[in-house]
Amino acid sequence: MLFAFGAVALLLAIVGWLILGDRPEKGEPRSDGEYRALLLGSMFEELEELGYDTSAPLDWKYVFMHREYEPLARLVSELRESGYELVLSDEIREPENQFVEHKVILRRAERHTQDTLAIRNKEFRQLAAMRGVDLYDGSWVIDPDNDFNEEHGDTAN
Repeated sequence: MLFAFGAVALLLAIVGWLILGDRPEKGEPRSDGEYRALLLGSMFEELEELGYDTSAPLDWKYVFMHREYEPLARLVSELRESGYELVLSDEIREPENQFVEHKVILRRAERHTQDTLAIRNKEFRQLAAMRGVDLYDGSWVIDPDNDFNEEHGDTAN
């Protein structure tokens, strides 16, 4: 009897949480897609506030990461054929757990709206998955007034 009461109480708690709990507040994103759209909207607003003409081609950079370099090297080769330029190839080591991760940053001058950048990001997430690359880590604009090479230790050509 005590077991049945406990099971009913647990079931009621779960149903209550599903009905009443953890709902997004008004204006909060309800899905990953909405969250990404919100981030892109904020990025474009910030670019415009900084004086960028978001209707013109901008120097976009795209970041991919993987635990081994070979899949990244193949991906870089493929994207270079499509006009992307490698600006950074880095190995990240975490000595406490001997974890090694490789990161590449590619760039290309492109004209994007929020919608076209969302499509590009989706395509790159899918491409990374198809090529066995662990992570496509997103996109952003390189500030042309900033010395990217010195600031980020860029040694790639």
